[in-house]
Amino acid sequence: MIAIGGVIGALVIALDSVLKARGAKFRVPVLGAAIGIYLPLELMVPIFLGGLLAYVVERARGVTQADDETRERVHRPGVLFSAGLITGEALTGIVIAIPIVVAGRADVLALPAALQFGGIVGLAVIALVAWLLYRAATRGAIAAAHP
Repeated sequence: MIAIGGVIGALVIALDSVLKARGAKFRVPVLGAAIGIYLPLELMVPIFLGGLLAYVVERARGVTQADDETRERVHRPGVLFSAGLITGEALTGIVIAIPIVVAGRADVLALPAALQFGGIVGLAVIALVAWLLYRAATRGAIAAAHP
């Protein structure tokens, strides 16, 4: 399995190099392809949505493919916002673990059945976070473009 993964990785790198040499508009991001090979689907969806959101921000700010400096400046606020979300999620996980460990039951924080709305609330929260991330990224890009 490791050898197969190594061969696939080498092929992806070779394909990306060929596309780069040809000056193709589309390139194969090696890290993205590698992540797609070994991560499960439930982790790939947020990564895909983050990449899609980054693409939308680039299009909204008019970032060209060759302008790496502007791309870095445009993405900085969104990356900082995302890093804060990741840190907050980790800290929240620790805080939530405390009553679970103290009670010795995994369902100590479970909502009653009448208050469980399934995926609708989760989808709404994801949409809100995506909008906030877009807003943070585009506001930061405007501020970075006009110092």
